[in-house]
Amino acid sequence: MPENEAPLLSLAPELIQVITDDLTTDIIKDLRLTCKQLSECLSLRLFRNLTISLSQVTFEKEVSKVRILATTDHHAASSGAQMLKIGSLSPGYDPKYRTPMWKHVDSQLVQEPDPEDPPDVLVAEEELKGYLFKAIASLRGVQSVEWEPFRKDGDWAQEAVMKALKMLPNLRVLRLHFTYFKIAVPFHELSGIQEISVSGIDENHHAEILDNLAKLVARSPEITSV
Repeated sequence: MPENEAPLLSLAPELIQVITDDLTTDIIKDLRLTCKQLSECLSLRLFRNLTISLSQVTFEKEVSKVRILATTDHHAASSGAQMLKIGSLSPGYDPKYRTPMWKHVDSQLVQEPDPEDPPDVLVAEEELKGYLFKAIASLRGVQSVEWEPFRKDGDWAQEAVMKALKMLPNLRVLRLHFTYFKIAVPFHELSGIQEISVSGIDENHHAEILDNLAKLVARSPEITSV
């Protein structure tokens, strides 16, 4: 080992990743700033678990993340990300807003419309439409996806995600929460799935979802867990 080299850097990259598995993301970021060698070694560790989830509080940062994923060639997350978690796909989602309010109108109980989205939220959603598919499709190393849609998600967003999942060559594990799906998810069109779990109730597409699940099992002999 060279005289000025830190003991950690003398280890194989695989051992460094094992040693740093229990470190927080913030500590990993600090370590990457110490030297180029550690930065390269820990890049895969930093991007191993990736989340895409937008809200009125986070949409600027999240849209920027999606834009970078969609427009950067050979980014670290392309091969480094192994697990992808997808939450709200609407910049207009308000975490503090629980359910629509009800009021009496002419002796009838009617549901109040959702609050209108601010102009900057509408601009962010238009930008997201141009990048979402490319961003997810770029994550070629992803092996596991957990997808829980939210009530304000647009049909276009769910269709873009599903289209992108078909492009992931290493996708093996899929976990879906159906409560707010607005499309009959064609997960039976995915290849290579080994484990799938579904939860929640989708009243609009219940029969189609069960039918697609049956098709997936029939067409995928490699499935080990349903």
